[in-house]
Order: sequence, then structure tokens, then C-alpha cells
Amino acid sequence: MVAATVIAGMSFQVMVNPPGGVWQSDNCSSGNQTGTIPDCKGKAGTAVFEHESSKRFAYLGMVISSTVSFSASMSLILLVISGLRLRYQ
Repeated sequence: MVAATVIAGMSFQVMVNPPGGVWQSDNCSSGNQTGTIPDCKGKAGTAVFEHESSKRFAYLGMVISSTVSFSASMSLILLVISGLRLRYQ
């Protein structure tokens, strides 16, 4: 129960505050004078690693593993709290 709680807390924290941080403001280059749309590298509130092409697969792997570990640990916590017996007595 304690291990499942720690794993759930860690995986939740990783998704709330991802490694590398999040963009604090829109990172846009100003368009030229012909009226083109500015090119935005990152949008405020999104993860920095999500926009770096060299680290995108590692970020995706981190998101998937964090989601699976959070779901599994929360399921185990709910099973233990509900009183379902995991072994015969």
C-alpha cells in the first residue's frame, strides 16, 4: 500500500511538472513585414521536451510509462481500500 502510494505520487508529479519544465510564455518569432504569421516554437504551458525533435520519443515514453504506473498503482490502492481480498484466508 505504501509503495503504491509513493508510485502514484511520483507519477502524478512527473506529469504535473515534467522534466525540462514548461514554456512560461509563447516563444514566437516576429513575422516579417509582408504579413506572414509568426512561427511559434512553444506555447505557454506545454512541455519543453515535447517540442524538441531529438527528445520527443523519450518524452512520449515517459508519458506512457507514467500513465501506466499511475493507473496501476491507483487501481491497487482502490482494491486495497475497498476491502477486496487478494488472497484466501
